[in-house]
Amino acid sequence: MTTKHIAPILVFCLCVVALQAQNFVAQEQGVKYRCRVIDTQLRQAEVESVELLSDTLADIRFPEWVRYKGVRYALVSARGGALRNNLLVRSLTTGVNMQYMGSRICYGCENLRWISLGTGLKELGRGAFALCYGLDSVSYNAVSCHVDQSNNDVWLGCYNLRRLHLGDSVRTISPSFMLSCSALDCEMKLPQSLRSIGESAFNDCSNLRGKLVLPPRLDSVGGMAFAGMNSIDTLIIQSRLLQIPSVEHRVFYHSINPVDVIVDSQVIALPTFLFSRFYGMRSLQLPNHLEVLPSQMCIYDSNLHQVRLPDSLRIIGRSAFYECGLQHIEVPAQIVMIENYAFAYNKNLTEATIGQSIKFIGDYAFVEDTALRSVTILSPEPPRIFEHTFSEIDLNRVTLTVPRDAAPAYRRDPLWNRFANIKEIQ
Repeated sequence: MTTKHIAPILVFCLCVVALQAQNFVAQEQGVKYRCRVIDTQLRQAEVESVELLSDTLADIRFPEWVRYKGVRYALVSARGGALRNNLLVRSLTTGVNMQYMGSRICYGCENLRWISLGTGLKELGRGAFALCYGLDSVSYNAVSCHVDQSNNDVWLGCYNLRRLHLGDSVRTISPSFMLSCSALDCEMKLPQSLRSIGESAFNDCSNLRGKLVLPPRLDSVGGMAFAGMNSIDTLIIQSRLLQIPSVEHRVFYHSINPVDVIVDSQVIALPTFLFSRFYGMRSLQLPNHLEVLPSQMCIYDSNLHQVRLPDSLRIIGRSAFYECGLQHIEVPAQIVMIENYAFAYNKNLTEATIGQSIKFIGDYAFVEDTALRSVTILSPEPPRIFEHTFSEIDLNRVTLTVPRDAAPAYRRDPLWNRFANIKEIQ
């Protein structure tokens, strides 16, 4: 064998020795951590596996720092499966340095009772806590973390998970974060720091209860984020400029428990579809500075029987209250436009009063409101309506009331004169 053949072998052997030299063991409070250096310049290390030194239940607290050859390294990651099927783990805590926790890190830890995830966590792998049957409580403090729910299995089998605490610095809730964690039965307090909530983040968390407040700086909520939340009784919207970026707009879809919704005075505007198919919404309180109600805001909310529209409103968007349960409606004086289908298919609606500034009532705005018996228009000039604005309603049974001396103008209008009984306010 020549020198040119030996040289590469020597280099390879030296590399192997160097790599092996980067593996080391750190020991703290009855726990042995097998680690390796992953970045010598940044002085970062990773936990490869964990060994408990006794046969009693133990509380695992990943150290912030470990030492190797006199050098201090930040412990920034834990390899997938590091604690897999370990029946002696009672709790798990990560500090600010822990950034990555691999797939199935605590898979099958049946005696794991509570978890505290630190502010530095950036990624949580698939199936991280699957089959942790005894898990009762999670304290989630990660400022911004991607939770890999690609298989919806991070919390699979955690049927005893009842409590969730979100830390004061959390800014992002990942899509499908607590998907189908139906055992959660606490009141969920969203931190003031929160900026975004991903799609289906709390979908089917059906037993979260009490009051839910969307905080002021929250600016993005994904579709189905709170779908199926059947135990909350009050929803307070404080988000100033909330956006719903997803195609699946139904944020509160199929939440059927009776819920009173309050939109706070600091809210500047509301997004379309915000309360779409929110079947449990029974009342809606809006602040007195909104000028526009967005399209399809309350579509299919069949249990919404009452809403007080603020005096500041100028436009009611298309299908805003499509197929709701409204029984009567009073449109404020400043409103100039009611768009198409705005109150369509409200089959419990018996009376509607529309303010004096109204200029336009869109096509199908009141279509098939078959219980309608009284319409009052306070504008002396007949607003523009269309062929089907009041279609599928027996207008012979509806009384149209207009301002004094305005009845002749309404009777001359080829569409308004379809009302058989037009009378003036006395």
